[in-house]
Amino acid sequence: MARVPIPAGRSVQVQPLDARPLRYTESRNFVGDAVERFGQSLGGLADGLQDLSTRKAEYSAKDAAVKFAALEGERVHDPETGLFRLQGKAALDAYEGTLEDLGKEASKLSAGLQSPLAKRMFDDNAAARMETLRRQVGGFVVRERQAYEDTTDKALVETSFRDAGRAWDDDEQIEIGIATAASVIARMANRDKSVVWAQNEIERGESNTRRDVSLARVANLGPDAGEAYFKKHEAAFDPDDARAVQGAIRVRREAIAADERRVAAEARAQAAAAKSEERERLETMRVQLDTGAGSSADWIALSEGYRAIGDTSNAAAARAKAGETRAAEGYRGAPLTQIDQDIAALEAKQGKLSPDQASRLNGLRSVRQQTASRLEQPGGAMAQEQYATGKPVAALDFNDPDSFRARGQFAVAAASRQGGRVEPLFGEELRKLEGSVAGESAERLKALRTISLFRDPRAIEGAARQLTGDSDGAFRVAATLITSPGGEKLALEVLRGKDALATSEKAFSTSLAQYEFNRSAGALAGLPPDYTRDVFDAAKAVYAERARQQGQTAWDANLWRSSINAALGGETKGGRQYGGLVRYKDKWVSLPPGWTSEGVFRRVASLTGPDTKKSAVSDAAVWPDGSTVTVGQLRDLVPVRLGGTRYGFQTRAGRLVGTKSGRPYTLDLAKVPAK
Repeated sequence: MARVPIPAGRSVQVQPLDARPLRYTESRNFVGDAVERFGQSLGGLADGLQDLSTRKAEYSAKDAAVKFAALEGERVHDPETGLFRLQGKAALDAYEGTLEDLGKEASKLSAGLQSPLAKRMFDDNAAARMETLRRQVGGFVVRERQAYEDTTDKALVETSFRDAGRAWDDDEQIEIGIATAASVIARMANRDKSVVWAQNEIERGESNTRRDVSLARVANLGPDAGEAYFKKHEAAFDPDDARAVQGAIRVRREAIAADERRVAAEARAQAAAAKSEERERLETMRVQLDTGAGSSADWIALSEGYRAIGDTSNAAAARAKAGETRAAEGYRGAPLTQIDQDIAALEAKQGKLSPDQASRLNGLRSVRQQTASRLEQPGGAMAQEQYATGKPVAALDFNDPDSFRARGQFAVAAASRQGGRVEPLFGEELRKLEGSVAGESAERLKALRTISLFRDPRAIEGAARQLTGDSDGAFRVAATLITSPGGEKLALEVLRGKDALATSEKAFSTSLAQYEFNRSAGALAGLPPDYTRDVFDAAKAVYAERARQQGQTAWDANLWRSSINAALGGETKGGRQYGGLVRYKDKWVSLPPGWTSEGVFRRVASLTGPDTKKSAVSDAAVWPDGSTVTVGQLRDLVPVRLGGTRYGFQTRAGRLVGTKSGRPYTLDLAKVPAK
């Protein structure tokens, strides 16, 4: 083990003390004294311990008291969180809770002390502090309660006066509000205010309220209502409020007068603008109606519009146009003959027409012009029928035979109703076929086959007439033959004849041909003159084609007669003639292509009244004196073909039996049963 070195040097010698040896008796006394002194020291120690416990209890109680004081400061005195920072109702609502919380905090602190003495000491201190705090808080609460009541009553006064002012149209609620405010002011005066103060507050509040009511009535009910209320309660107004109300009444009356002047000026300006706008609208409407749009009712409306703005001249003109338009509407789709008759009846009055009659006459003239214009167009009767009914004509589909058949039926019906020619083609459709008709025979045959799809001979003939105009009568006749039995062969001869005429011209004698043709002209008496010429041209074409085929170079009368017969659809099969010309009662009669003489004459010979009604395509037959032609008389007359299977009847004088309308009496023998 290490040793601490001891430095060498001078050393101090310890000398033993001189002491007397302790004797027994002294030793016994020493022990006794020591025991006595020990006992005394134990008594002193007990007193010291008691004092120490007391001091510890004091310290603990003081520590708890300090903590409680800190809590009190925080809960009551702290300017940010304490009770005393609160005012009015907030203070009243919080003080009891604050005291209760501090009591609980004191109990918690007391419960945390171990020493009963410390508890007693703290409890005494806390109780004294709480008593002092209650006195402080009580004073605080009394002050804040009074402040709260003052604030509440003041707000109630303001609310009552305000509610009274807002109830400006309810006298009862106004008085209730003022009375309520006055009672609250009186309560405030009893609490801490003077009677003079209360009287001043009541007068001031009532004056302001009645001022507000008066102003509201001026604004909402007018100055008279506001003035009436003011005069009724004038004594309650202070001078300033009275001047405010009187000024508002004056300003309001001036504003009303100015507004009335402004409104009147605006009304005049608006009326002028509206009149100008209405005139512009009427002029626009008139321009639109002048184009043909609208109806007679629209013209009447236009007339009434002009009359409403004081324009009597334009009103009269529009009413006249209404009469014209009404006539146009009434005669929509009417035939030209009827229109012409009514025009003639009005024109016969010679200046004695009323304004309405004059308008009607002008309307009829306009209708006639428009009707004639439509009828003169390609497919005119169809166009007129479309105009009359308002129903569009179905389109013609060159790839659909059914559309041709339907168009043909429509064209025939339209011509019958509208009095125009049977024309089944409109302009654009016509232009598609015109080039083929002007071509060679193959192209012409193609065009002929196309129009044959119309099926009805009248429609086919009409289409051929449209395609050729006044020329190429041979083509028109070929069109009458194309649908008959064997008719296509005859039609082809007619079409080829146009080319053959150039090589067979020397074999044809125009004078001899005309002479022979005239001998059979009686059979064609019922047909239009242009058709007779067409038959001649067609016969000439057939003659040229057959002369070319037979190598004829000179005139051949028999060939010519057979060519005439062929042009009329005549051909011989099995010894029987179909179509062409036959003799009947010493007269030449034209047979429809494919028909025999028996098919025509037996139907005529067996005619009955029901037969004529069923087959008639005209009015009833009458003699020139107006008497009715009987069925028996018809059977004795010579039938004259008028086209297709339609026949008229020729008198012994060579005239056709007519109808009251002046047209030939016509039967469709195809509708007469064969007997």
